[in-house]
Amino acid sequence: MISSAIRVVSKAVCVLLIASFTMFVVDELSTASNQQLAAVNGAKQAQVARDVHGREINPAQSQLRAKIDKANDQLTGTAEQFVAGQDPWVMRGFAFLVGMLLFGLGGHFIANAVALWGRPTRPAAPIDSEFRTRYSPGYR
Repeated sequence: MISSAIRVVSKAVCVLLIASFTMFVVDELSTASNQQLAAVNGAKQAQVARDVHGREINPAQSQLRAKIDKANDQLTGTAEQFVAGQDPWVMRGFAFLVGMLLFGLGGHFIANAVALWGRPTRPAAPIDSEFRTRYSPGYR
């Protein structure tokens, strides 16, 4: 019962991390496309304002997007500190990988450990001088 609840929470956190990283990738690709168009047209390229987590600052983003990003920052903020000040792709990619390992793999590992906790172990096979298998010397 507890193990299945841990698995559900683990999967929900992984979905949240994937959604946040996907939105980051879409933003980065659209910005790159706009910068390439500006370079082709000969226009001056504007610098993109970014927050501490490497995301573009966009006041027009939705409330759902803001909540997803805030939850992502709470879950992976510590991991981003190891690569702070780097390229946004490095910061967000590292935080995403650490989050998926910790909450995805680690969450399922803990759920399996909780499921096995308190379960009776199987008794060992009897050790007897008459106990023989086909691999024993003298088996016919």
